[in-house]
Amino acid sequence: LAMAAGMTETCVVYATFDTFAGSDFMRIVTENKYNTKYMLIGDEVHGLGSQKRSQGLLDIYDYRLGLSATPDRWFDESGTKKLQEYFGKEKFEFTIKDALTTINPLTNKTYLTPYKYIPIFTTLTDEEMEKYNSLSKKITWLYNKAKTDEDAVAKLENLMFLRASIHKSAFNKYAELEKILDKIGKDIKDTIIFVSDQQMQTAIEIVSNRHIHAHKYTEKEGKRSLKKYNRMTERQYIIDKFKLNDYQVLLAIKCLDEGLDIPSAETAILLASNSNPREYVQRIGRIIRRYPGKEEATLYDIIIVPNYNRMNPDLRALEKRIFEKEMVRVFEISNNAVNSAEIVRDVFSFL
Repeated sequence: LAMAAGMTETCVVYATFDTFAGSDFMRIVTENKYNTKYMLIGDEVHGLGSQKRSQGLLDIYDYRLGLSATPDRWFDESGTKKLQEYFGKEKFEFTIKDALTTINPLTNKTYLTPYKYIPIFTTLTDEEMEKYNSLSKKITWLYNKAKTDEDAVAKLENLMFLRASIHKSAFNKYAELEKILDKIGKDIKDTIIFVSDQQMQTAIEIVSNRHIHAHKYTEKEGKRSLKKYNRMTERQYIIDKFKLNDYQVLLAIKCLDEGLDIPSAETAILLASNSNPREYVQRIGRIIRRYPGKEEATLYDIIIVPNYNRMNPDLRALEKRIFEKEMVRVFEISNNAVNSAEIVRDVFSFL
């Protein structure tokens, strides 16, 4: 930085969140401030709200700009408030709805590709339902205890995670995935299937049985440039093959949710999802980028419907509240879809 300050009027420094909040980086930018004006641009700024990363939000930055499709942190009011106070509460907002309806004067098309949303409902198996109800009873019992007992809080969180995993990896979702793939047919391409860790192997088998060329994309794929990948990283190589249609399908876990531009992708299947707005907004974002020849994208969302007949009144009331949160996601995604009226008529009247 000291050399750059003496040689040029403008210097741009790129850093990851963890480097930015590291002690060495903070020391260097502080020691070399002098009369230099600093501007901080935080891309995917919600990632800077954690306790550790927010340590990098120093007062030395004269100008500050935070960028994010989902600036509010999920279940973290403190982190959200910290970001708002640091970057300022004044926002320029260009929503998904704006981008889907506003014409870009350079292309004469909307900024984003219109999308069709297809929610698909299924249920738990009898065995899954028994496990789910058993965990729900324990959660109900621990809920009040956790208000005064810290040990109960940890147990409660673990039980809630286990129960959510039953929904996320429900067996009946695989049959729905098979129906979707068969509906799309052998010409399937530019498709991303979002799965959980537990679903990955079965999803790969389902895709392989249909002779679909696919590859998984997880945090395990390498980030180092290697000769065997034409001097690209393994991740870059996989994405490049996907863009060229050598891979028709990507099976992705959370690491594909944000920060990656694959404009050719036009279909997404949510085999695993939750009600966190950041997750589903980012996943929609993977398929609605403009790309030559892409006029419409499609999002399939496989959702578990509670079987209220198998529950006692207390569990039934709890499940209704949980399912209502799930339906908030369905409503928000469908609100901007080209088939919004159809979803309201067929889905919400059914439920």
